Amino acid sequence: MRSLVVDAPCLDDSGIEVITRPGLHLSRLMKLWVRWSEVTDEGVRMLCEPEAMPILNDLKLRRNRLSGDSLRLLLSRGTGLCHLVRLCVAQNYLGPTATEFLRHEDSALINLEALNLGFCGLNHRALMDQAHSERALPSLHRIG
Repeated sequence: MRSLVVDAPCLDDSGIEVITRPGLHLSRLMKLWVRWSEVTDEGVRMLCEPEAMPILNDLKLRRNRLSGDSLRLLLSRGTGLCHLVRLCVAQNYLGPTATEFLRHEDSALINLEALNLGFCGLNHRALMDQAHSERALPSLHRIG
């Protein structure tokens, strides 16, 4: 299986723990979409473990229970999600923590082409700075 889409409020951090468990074939997912669920920063921390999802390139965590720390975990150096091409964390309140991270930190996701941050409570100027910053996300083509 290469894709898993959960479009209901039935997955939480314990489900992410199962998905990222070593030895399961789910660790070979290339696409993971978890929308309208209960995933928190702890679930994101599990996804970012170095061996959890080594080839994942499309992650959508739309409308969960994430904070700015989730975005920091997803984009920071040392993340196990270094192959991400598409990342969506729309409709989570990320707030000032994420805005400051986007303004001042380099990202490990050098292959990231699309970043969806819609309706996250982020500063629009920080998003535009990030979109035009070659040092942080050099492959980024779409941000919204």
